[in-house]
Amino acid sequence: MGRSPSPGRDRKRSYADEDRSERGSKRAREDDRREDKRDRYAEDGRRDRERGRSDHDSRNKDSRDRARDLDRGRERDERRRERSRSRSRDRRRRSRSIDRSREREPARERERDRGLGYADRQRDRERRRDSSSDRPPRASGGSRQQQQQQEEDEEGEQQQRRSSGDAGAANGKAAKAEPLSLEELLKKKKEEQELAAKPKFLSKAERQALALQRRQEEAAELRTAQDEMRRLQAAQQQDEMRRAEAMRREAERNRHRDEREKEKELELIRKQYLGDDKFKKKKVVKASEKFRFNFDWDGKEDTSKDLNPLYNHLHQANLLFGRGMLAGIDRREQKKVAATVEADMLKKLRGAAGIVETSDMRAAAREREARADKYDGFDMTTDVHWSEKPLNKMSERDWRIFREDFNISYKGNANTLPLRNWDEAGLPEPIRMAVDFVQYDKPSPIQMASIPLGLKQLDVIGVAETGSGKTAAFVIPMLCYIMRQPVMDESNYADGPYAVVLAPTRELAQQIEEETVKLAKYTDFKVTSVVGGQSIEEQGSKLRRGCEIVIATPGRLLDCIERHYCVLNQCNYVVLDEADRMIDLGFEPQVQAVLDAMPHATLKPEDENTELDQKRTYRTTYMFSATMPPAVERLARKYLRRPIVVNIGRAGMAGENVTQRVIMIKENEKAHRLSSELDMIHEKKVIVFVNTKHDCLR
Repeated sequence: MGRSPSPGRDRKRSYADEDRSERGSKRAREDDRREDKRDRYAEDGRRDRERGRSDHDSRNKDSRDRARDLDRGRERDERRRERSRSRSRDRRRRSRSIDRSREREPARERERDRGLGYADRQRDRERRRDSSSDRPPRASGGSRQQQQQQEEDEEGEQQQRRSSGDAGAANGKAAKAEPLSLEELLKKKKEEQELAAKPKFLSKAERQALALQRRQEEAAELRTAQDEMRRLQAAQQQDEMRRAEAMRREAERNRHRDEREKEKELELIRKQYLGDDKFKKKKVVKASEKFRFNFDWDGKEDTSKDLNPLYNHLHQANLLFGRGMLAGIDRREQKKVAATVEADMLKKLRGAAGIVETSDMRAAAREREARADKYDGFDMTTDVHWSEKPLNKMSERDWRIFREDFNISYKGNANTLPLRNWDEAGLPEPIRMAVDFVQYDKPSPIQMASIPLGLKQLDVIGVAETGSGKTAAFVIPMLCYIMRQPVMDESNYADGPYAVVLAPTRELAQQIEEETVKLAKYTDFKVTSVVGGQSIEEQGSKLRRGCEIVIATPGRLLDCIERHYCVLNQCNYVVLDEADRMIDLGFEPQVQAVLDAMPHATLKPEDENTELDQKRTYRTTYMFSATMPPAVERLARKYLRRPIVVNIGRAGMAGENVTQRVIMIKENEKAHRLSSELDMIHEKKVIVFVNTKHDCLR
């Protein structure tokens, strides 16, 4: 029979249970404090790392840090709740184990009485020793890093024990691998997330190594970015150098071209004031004629002219005592010379004989001079001057004398005869009345030469003196051309004007407009000026209403064309007045754009041998210029077909009624000299041209 338990033993067991439960509660409280301390350490480490960051990064990441803090707070609360639940489960297990131990106590007493409880007691002691060794020591004065290192070691040992336990279970005889349940997978995933979110504490050496690695990576990235930036800058510099070199070459070419044109202009000015130097071209001797005997002597080879002064003043032979003639020489001039020689001989003979000259002798001498002024063969008399001859009586010699009298010269196909008066022009009645109205008594030289060419629709380049009446020279043929065109009405005014006159300046365009209005007085033609300084909308409305003649500056007319205020679909008469000034002012691109806007089908063929169809309408281009620089010549070659160049006088020369004086003085003496020159003028009508507005106001 077994013995009944005594009350003393029951009290000892209850004391032991209470002591065990108290130790369990203490251990739980220590675990809570350890977890709180670990959380505080983690929070302090995170704050230290956050303080080490730059202000710029902290401002950009404030929102993310707050969100991370909230997540960590929620996780910390979740871990606390989990620990509280685990402690409650431990308490319940301990209470159940206490109850079971109480139930097993009689059996243990019996076993101890039989001597069988020593091994169990020894095993309990070892278990308590192991549990006490597993319990972390209380942190009295250690550093934070030691505590962190100790906690990490404990976690590593626990993980190692768990892994070893799993391995032992897998190696059991009766153990069989079973798939994890969904709850276990979720729990495992949650543990992994908690482990990943748990901050890892690094030593100072590790932090320095990581900082050094980050600095090295940043330095490498910075070097890579700098190398890329240098490469891009080098490529940009090469591109800029290539562009600068191309621009420099272009500027050099333009400068050389401008210098050549400037030299040509200076050469023309030098010839204008100093005269044209005529250099004798060196004769090139052919190889076949180099050793051939020459029967003619050069003037430089004459060595006898210095021997006798008579050789320098050769006497002209009088054939048949003054009555003979030389072929190929003007008979009238020969007769004048013979009459003069005869009169001198008679005067010497009478003086030697002592004969006194009477009135009859003087009358006979005058009669001989009159006979010498006449031709004595057939119809070759010079009784009538060319100005008094009818048109059908004019000979080639008369036309040559006529052109020499007015300094008219042609270059090109000049079969057209010039005008001598307005009656020979054959102008329509309205235009003839307008010419009489403006009191043009006789045409000027440029009008004599260019009006007949314009009436035949030939391209003309007029190089005339300043103030020679060039406006009427192209306005009269233009009006005659428009009178042959259909009347401008609603059916065709949308196709644009019939004629366009381009001028370099607004003032010149307005002057041409006034002259054109005068000559179109007895016609119904509308004249419109398109120049700067006025409303382009108002000018566009005038162009839309239709007009036969447009007088414009190149820039404003091109603006109207680009804005579709005007078209040039039926414009076949173009006048470029003062073309050299337009080129000098930089209007060459605008002039070319305006000429390209006209129909190309009406251009004359470039082949000179091609005959023109008399029934078709061809474009007629007039170009007037005081000089002919290379830029104007290029423009003429591109847009003019078989032009006839009319020269009046010399290119660039002023008219005979214009006196030019050049006074070379110092800059500070100009104002005083100008005042003295103005005081010497009695008419008090003077135009003074200056370079700037400041000089004009002064």
